Amino acid sequence: MSTTKSHSRIVDDYIGEVKNLLQKKLEGRQGFDLQDISNELVKKREEIYEFLTKEKGIQLGDSEVRKLLEVRFGTAEKMSECILYELDNSDRLALSPSQSVWLGVCGGIGKKLKVNPLWVRVFFVQLGLLLGIGLLLYFFLFLIMYKNSQGIQKFIRISWPAIIMRSVITLIITALIYVGFHSIVEGIYYIYVIYVGSHPKDMAWLQEAKNFAKILTFILGFNSVVFSLYTSLPLSNGWNETFQNLRNAVVALFVFSIFVDLVYILSKMIIIAFNVLVF
Repeated sequence: MSTTKSHSRIVDDYIGEVKNLLQKKLEGRQGFDLQDISNELVKKREEIYEFLTKEKGIQLGDSEVRKLLEVRFGTAEKMSECILYELDNSDRLALSPSQSVWLGVCGGIGKKLKVNPLWVRVFFVQLGLLLGIGLLLYFFLFLIMYKNSQGIQKFIRISWPAIIMRSVITLIITALIYVGFHSIVEGIYYIYVIYVGSHPKDMAWLQEAKNFAKILTFILGFNSVVFSLYTSLPLSNGWNETFQNLRNAVVALFVFSIFVDLVYILSKMIIIAFNVLVF
């Protein structure tokens, strides 16, 4: 007897509850093919068996197996809602709550293209390494698919005020850091002119330092804003906290890099002033 077959009764009871709920929900509704529903239930049963095999379900008691199923697949009520949702959106490019790691974008694309969602996720990971482009593309696709998904509000709710507020706050913090850097550099230059009495020669290095700060502001500022977008999205599996930590880490890296750039400029100006005044 295989790992999952030992708990076949638990799985049968779970699927049976889902089937009964579907029958009640479909009373009086038109446009649903009973064969399609039967096929979906067969697929869900196979997913459950595969999941229990990976989780070594044979080592768990009946109540623990049922609890494990509800943690992974949701209650029978939620499962029935997911099946109806997927049947309603079978012809659309829609989000897939049942195959969701974050928001169901890759699962929905995989289902529409009839490919394993894993390959879609690998694609986005590769793009994610390019300065967060994959994350931004994922976000825009989520917005498009969210609007295109009939009944998705039962599974995913978006708080637009929170998304806008956090993104704007992060953008303002980034701008203030850069403005502060620029003001301090101008102050250092002004003090140099007052004490030395002349403008320094060959200041190409200073422009390069300023350009470096601009590049830092664009790259790290862009990534921190993107991470802020994700902290407010209803991500699965605790990813909101992960993105919040990433955003904080990027902002800290930005502040540290700007500080190092300032120290470099100040040191260079002091050395130049010393050489002019002494020699």
